[in-house]
Amino acid sequence: MGRPVVRDLSALPASARSQSAAGPEPFAPEVAVQLPAASPSRAWRIVDKLVVIGFVVGLTIPALMFAAGLRPPEIENRPLLTAPPFSIDRLLDPGWYSALDKYLTDNLAVRPLAVRLRARVTTGLCLEISASSSTADSSNLAF
Repeated sequence: MGRPVVRDLSALPASARSQSAAGPEPFAPEVAVQLPAASPSRAWRIVDKLVVIGFVVGLTIPALMFAAGLRPPEIENRPLLTAPPFSIDRLLDPGWYSALDKYLTDNLAVRPLAVRLRARVTTGLCLEISASSSTADSSNLAF
């Protein structure tokens, strides 16, 4: 093991000596300038933490409900989807992930609540759009 060999910098060209003496050049200096500033106040940092906590809770609660075996009632005129069969070969098949996504969405315990909420939002948006278009000048409409 001996001492590490340190090469003499005088053997390098002048441009290489100046770069090695100044340190490494940043990977993307133009990106470093465009980074956003830190949160302006403590209140914004608290809001950021609350958003992260809400996101984690929003993913954890339905996952725990699914793991506990809670399933939604049938609210449509069809049976709930069954889980796609698992095999090692299917891990590389994008179709398996699509089927798994549909199964998990269909069997989420809070799905009836989500369907009702989506219907209310859609109905509310449609009413607002129809009200605003009925008051608009008909000559400005594209169709």
